[in-house]
Formats: sequence, structure tokens, C-alpha cells
Amino acid sequence: MPPSPLMKSRRCSEPWNLPLYGKVPKDMAGNLKYRQEILDLAGSDRRMQETLWDACSRDILYWINTFVWTFDPRKPNPKLPFITYEYQDEAFLAMEDALPGDGDFKGHDVIIEKSRDMGASWICLTLFAWRWHFRNLQSFLMVSRKEGLVDGSGDSLFSHIDFINKGLPSWMLPEMRRNKLKMINLENGSKIEGESTTDNIGRGGRRTALLVDEFAAFEGGGYDVLSATADNTNCRIFNSTPNGT
Repeated sequence: MPPSPLMKSRRCSEPWNLPLYGKVPKDMAGNLKYRQEILDLAGSDRRMQETLWDACSRDILYWINTFVWTFDPRKPNPKLPFITYEYQDEAFLAMEDALPGDGDFKGHDVIIEKSRDMGASWICLTLFAWRWHFRNLQSFLMVSRKEGLVDGSGDSLFSHIDFINKGLPSWMLPEMRRNKLKMINLENGSKIEGESTTDNIGRGGRRTALLVDEFAAFEGGGYDVLSATADNTNCRIFNSTPNGT
């Protein structure tokens, strides 16, 4: 698979290092066959599992296209392999580059004007899940209009991340603690937490990044949220369908 001209780091002119992603079949039948072959290869082979874990930690798109599943209840078989489109590849890499990174890069805000069935919410949540799995001491906050939209309903933000974790092989899952509105990786100290706009947003301190879901639907234009989160993180991701001007 030739790399997209946009598949470059926004921090430098060098292309992303995606050593294994190009080897993953992108057609449904081929992808499912490849996934099963990788699971069979890993089996109970601890060394192979560690090799795959390391590969996934270095190549987010390989992890997604080999191990991550999504859910669409409109389909005859709702559980679907996450096979990324090129525009999703570019979105993942652009958003990863917006998060604080090595050196002096502190991150920047991102706005996603999404339309339906483009996978924007899955992209945001899968990115957080990847960082939670493979990076130390990350702290993410997810915010929506109501608490049930963050955690508690079948289509909440946390339910998507729970679904991702349930679809991973057991050897890839860390020891974790999952409480309402909180998920902690006990092996690397990373955490994902949730709040609603009725809470005192950002009271938990500084964050690696903050996801504000369906921001255009917030009451009062969302100015309270903008003010409350301004000093909590250098990377706020505003993910929303349009809702007026």
C-alpha cells in the first residue's frame, strides 16, 4: 500500500513509521483471515505476543486493522473489524500529532465537523484507547451534554472503549480498574475519565487531551466549557455534527 502524501507527522517532514500496517489486507475476507492467522500465531507463545504488543505500540494503524473491532447494530452481524479508510488513516495520524508528544511539543486543539457514518467518534475513542494501552501516565477526559452519553448507555463514549477492550485478545489487556466514568490502566498509570457539562468540568487537573463530544449541541453555545477547560490541557478535541451557525 503506497503511503498517502498526507501520512506525515505535522511536527516534522519525516513520514510516519508504519512498518507493518501496509501488510494488513483491507478487504473484508482478507482482513478477517489475517486477523485469525495472527491470533493463531500468537496463541500461547509469550515471545510472539510481546513482539505483536511492541509492533502495536509503534504502529497505531496496525493495531486498529489487526485487533480492533467496531459495532454497528444496523448490520446483520453487528460486530465488524475496524478496517480503516484512507481518510481515517490521515485523521488518526493528524490527531495523534495534535496530542502532546516528545520534546517541547505541547499539543494543540482540534475541531472535527463530522457527518454521519464517517467514524469520527470511533476515531477519537480508539485513539484514546491506543494511548491508554501503550503510553505511560496518560490522562484523558471525555465530556458530553449528559452523564448517560458519557457512560451508562449502550451508545455512550465509554461503551465504545469497553467494546474495543472486549474484542482484544486476553494477552493484550492490562490489569485495569473500571468504575463508572473512569478506566485506569494499573500497569502503566494511564487513565480515561468522563464528565458531563452539569459537572465542574476539568476539576481533576491537567490532562493529556480532552474530548468534547457533540459540542455544537451544548447549551449557551458551549462558552462555559471553553472557559472551564482552557487551562486543563493543550489538546481539546471538539467532535460534533453541525447545529446551526
